Amino acid sequence: MKRAVVLMAVLMAGRALGQEAGSGEAGEAARAGGGGGRPVTWSVRVPTELGFKADLDNSAGSVTVSRVGAELGVGIPIATMAQLELGFDYEYSRYEFSNATGFVAGVNSPWQDMHRETVKARFMQQHDMRVAWLVGGSIGLSHEEGADLGDSIYGSAYGGATYQVNAKLKIGGVLGLYTRIEDDPWVLIVPIVDWQIDDQWRLTNGGRPGLALYYTPDPQWTLSLSSWFDSRDFRLDDKGPAPGGVARDQSMAVQFGATYRATQQITFDVGVGMKLFGNYELENAAGRRIVEVDVDPSAFLSISATVRF
Repeated sequence: MKRAVVLMAVLMAGRALGQEAGSGEAGEAARAGGGGGRPVTWSVRVPTELGFKADLDNSAGSVTVSRVGAELGVGIPIATMAQLELGFDYEYSRYEFSNATGFVAGVNSPWQDMHRETVKARFMQQHDMRVAWLVGGSIGLSHEEGADLGDSIYGSAYGGATYQVNAKLKIGGVLGLYTRIEDDPWVLIVPIVDWQIDDQWRLTNGGRPGLALYYTPDPQWTLSLSSWFDSRDFRLDDKGPAPGGVARDQSMAVQFGATYRATQQITFDVGVGMKLFGNYELENAAGRRIVEVDVDPSAFLSISATVRF
């Protein structure tokens, strides 16, 4: 099951790519014929995800997962048609296990309060009206409360290019390296497709590790149908059921969403969806698997607010 989920992720794109080269202000500057006088831009986003109870498929018990976070970003014009983007993301995840005794004998909850802090950087250059390229990376901590932070480090590095085929179609590719806690890194070659079908419909795999179809009936509203791959590794508490071990959480999500643009600076997003092909792994401090547990499909609600200035 896990291999099938990973294969779908490789085919559909990697999260650390973010927005593809040629998007954002660097791309807009190129299409406008120059980048002089562009201001520094800031953004703050607060995402939340409220999960509903999911039964553990091949083990006793159930789990409910909720997340809340904060994301700060800044875009800095470097030269004509180029931009440096810096960001800091924080995410808190709460895993509410109930009678999940199949992970460790006599233990109802293998892990609970998880934190991720990530620093990101990306440089984008619009070479000409058709070709753009980007390089970037991230480094961060992913851990349970009480874990050794020095053993909780993860990161990524990537580079790629895009080609504007015509006014509506952009294609490209990215090579990315993604480290994992106590496991081999993932090396992915990811295609990029961004197709503006018409004035209202758009199909893209940029921005999230998946595929999204957008419908914009008017300037204030956008509806979307999207699917993406989620993968998180956490270093565990030194005093927990698996001292200094690793928890892995993988799933595919399908979501129907809506975006409301209150002003040019403020947007709100809401979505309802299902988590599919859920899978948990519990490993010891050396990365050796203790147990693997599948998770039944479950519903979730996502809400976020973004301010740009």
